[in-house]
Amino acid sequence: MKLEIEEKSLYFNKKEKLMKKKIVFAVLLIALILLAVFLIIHFRKAENAWSRTEFVQAVQSGKVDAVKIIVEKNNYRVEGVTRNGLVFHSITAKDPSLLQIMNDAGVDFQVEPEPSPPWWAALAGLVVLLPILISLIQLVVMVLIMVYIKKIHDALKNKDI
Repeated sequence: MKLEIEEKSLYFNKKEKLMKKKIVFAVLLIALILLAVFLIIHFRKAENAWSRTEFVQAVQSGKVDAVKIIVEKNNYRVEGVTRNGLVFHSITAKDPSLLQIMNDAGVDFQVEPEPSPPWWAALAGLVVLLPILISLIQLVVMVLIMVYIKKIHDALKNKDI
């Protein structure tokens, strides 16, 4: 009877181990598939990156339909669509003549200022204060521990063990 129970428990342990291996394999397979999809999407986007020269040539030859220009600190971030529906992007130096070239070619374009950073990005500046904050927390914890030890010491002293 005891031998049967041990055999059954060994059987279930083997079955559990096999199930765990299958789960780990499935998770790794899913992770690899997601990685492959991400890389495909990433490299597909990279194919549509144009240099300034390519962009200007496409504008002058009438291939560009609409463009959105985001004005950054030192450059323009250009996002647009060609007449045949290809989405592209480019980063060019700030050059007012580029706007004139697009206007002359009859390209529909919008110029937008750089969007302001989200509120939580301001918290990144507080990272500098992190070591000071950690030191203060350590100090407070040490003081609390010392007070606790002092109370225990006083309680034991009053008991006269």
